[in-house]
Amino acid sequence: MVHGNTVHGREQWPPVRESPPGAYYHPTGPIGDVFALQQQSGNFHKVGVAGLGAGCLAYYARNVSDQQWSFFEIDPEVVRIAGDPSLFTFLSDAFPNDSQMDIVIGDARLKLAKAEDSSFDLIVLDAFSSDSVPIHLLTQEALEIYLSKLTDRGLLVFHISNRHLDFRELLASLAKGRVDPLVCYGCDDLVGAQSRRERNEGKMGSQWVIMARKVSDLGSLAEPGGRWHKMIPGIGFEPWTDDYADILSIWKRISPD
Repeated sequence: MVHGNTVHGREQWPPVRESPPGAYYHPTGPIGDVFALQQQSGNFHKVGVAGLGAGCLAYYARNVSDQQWSFFEIDPEVVRIAGDPSLFTFLSDAFPNDSQMDIVIGDARLKLAKAEDSSFDLIVLDAFSSDSVPIHLLTQEALEIYLSKLTDRGLLVFHISNRHLDFRELLASLAKGRVDPLVCYGCDDLVGAQSRRERNEGKMGSQWVIMARKVSDLGSLAEPGGRWHKMIPGIGFEPWTDDYADILSIWKRISPD
């Protein structure tokens, strides 16, 4: 699925039920690490995803019987495409009767604000890959909404792969800037496909950030020597609010050499 020059998901075709999603969502990438925590803790009973794309993340709901997923998507056309099994099969394979999944059409922040408090074990914000970034999803006020919807041990995950913008320092500043700071780790898997199998399955390089209230909630992701690293904002970086945002502060600076 491509919009403009931005990839929003990739599936092998013809589809094979056990084949993993390509692009940024491959199991050997950072998001695979996050869902591996499900096997360690068994805590992901309710999952919320802002940004549907091709429905790639639904791959991680297959064969998990006690999960409920909610996708928040602003574009009805994206919902139609992801839900058409002649185009993509992630949703139809993971949720054959729709009993464990619902799709909420509308702005993710506004719709999440109406959700029940402390109801999600995992919220994934996957809306920052395009050239037009929804700034209102990246402010202190937005962060407080997400946290109010998470359980005590709930995790907040941001997909931040982007050609032009670097969100790492912004997210680190949001996590640290709270009265009760959050733990913030990032993973830059920019090499992408390294094996022939990964190339055949369409894996792409990606960047992800995860936040939690306590480091113990991150399990193996926070172990020393792993590919996830603790994130600390630079001196003087001002977190965004609903009244203040500086897009130039996260613009990637490319050396002329």
